[in-house]
Amino acid sequence: MLGYEAGADDYQLKPFDTVELIAKLKVSAKYKTERDSLKTEIKTAHNTAMDVMTGNSELGLVMCFVEMTYGIRQLDSLAKQLLDLTSSLDLKCSVLFDFNGKAFTYCSSGLLSPIEQELLESCRTNKRFIDFGCRTIINYPKVTLLVKNMPLHSPEKYGRFKDVLPTVLGATDAKLRLMETNDLLLKQGEKTHFAFTNIRHSLQGLVKSLHVHQADVGESIERLATSMQFELPKLALEPEQEEFILDSITNTFTKFLST
Repeated sequence: MLGYEAGADDYQLKPFDTVELIAKLKVSAKYKTERDSLKTEIKTAHNTAMDVMTGNSELGLVMCFVEMTYGIRQLDSLAKQLLDLTSSLDLKCSVLFDFNGKAFTYCSSGLLSPIEQELLESCRTNKRFIDFGCRTIINYPKVTLLVKNMPLHSPEKYGRFKDVLPTVLGATDAKLRLMETNDLLLKQGEKTHFAFTNIRHSLQGLVKSLHVHQADVGESIERLATSMQFELPKLALEPEQEEFILDSITNTFTKFLST
């Protein structure tokens, strides 16, 4: 019992037979080998399980980020969500958005150094990953991310980040494209509204001018009819001719007023 408490795997009383001792030593050696192998397998399984759990947690953060971007309308809000996500992964990052041909930069520390600004702008290439030391630049058409502290000490974690971050930036790139489209539609809508407003004002001016001219023409026709009543007798026309002329003028005036 004392030997068991001390951690012994077997025991041998004295005096003992040499053959029996050698047999017990062989059994003990085999037991130790199997026990060490089992410990290694358990440790590997535990690490694998932890990696899976961590990966699922990171995937959950990505899904949450994508869901949060649905209602975002401003670049500042989108940058904050992205940098909050990278901060939750213990990553220090800076990001550049290409929006309508203009560059907008943001930093998790709040202050972007001049050299980081130049890196983000000069490394916007077709190459997806640019690695230098513990830093990595990830490029998408509308977004560039600079990660300043990639975990070189942990290959598994490093590999997971190389898988997770492109998914996040792909979603960000799609959101920026959608925001550009919405911005373009909004501007086109404003231009259309402005054009229709101008057309409406022009039509109102034309209608007003038409009413003024219509009134002037009506008054002119009315004066003409009154004048003809006095002037026709001086022309020595036949009564039928005078009646025809006056009727024509009256009918024309009536039709004009009806329009």
